[in-house]
Amino acid sequence: MILMKNHLNLIKAYELLPSSIKEKYDLLLVGQDCENAKTVHDYTNHSKYKGNIKFLGFVKNEDMPELFSNAELFVFPSLYEGFGIPLIEAMAMNIPTICAKNSSLFEIGKKASLFFNEQSPSSIKNTILNVLTDEALQTEMKKNGLKQAKQFNWRHHANNIIKQYEEHKFLHYSKTFC
Repeated sequence: MILMKNHLNLIKAYELLPSSIKEKYDLLLVGQDCENAKTVHDYTNHSKYKGNIKFLGFVKNEDMPELFSNAELFVFPSLYEGFGIPLIEAMAMNIPTICAKNSSLFEIGKKASLFFNEQSPSSIKNTILNVLTDEALQTEMKKNGLKQAKQFNWRHHANNIIKQYEEHKFLHYSKTFC
């Protein structure tokens, strides 16, 4: 069984956190249930900390800013992402981000996020703890996250593509094929 979003390892990491952290912070899981959701829900229902683990389901785009504004940390434990838009959104909302060091996540977060071994609940837990207990690190990550998020602005990319076409005269060549 493959759980691409890797919720089980995130929940296991949460369970490993010190009691003081779990008393202060709940674990919120956002997104619709996938085909393997029963496994995640069954595991959570047997967890000693099930009261701290909240499944929010699908959250509308217009409700995400409020959710992000109340977050202390964004954790993206996915086993694979084609492109990690939620990571960029969290950085743009001024939230420290940590994520798996795989697929597009490393490229997107490399200047702003901390990374963990997504297969290891202990690695995830240690990274969470590192950020939540270091205010100076949080401040630096927020600053770097805002800068990094700006690199993924659609208008910026569109203008950059046009500039590349103009500089390399691709527009001239592409017109011959129209």
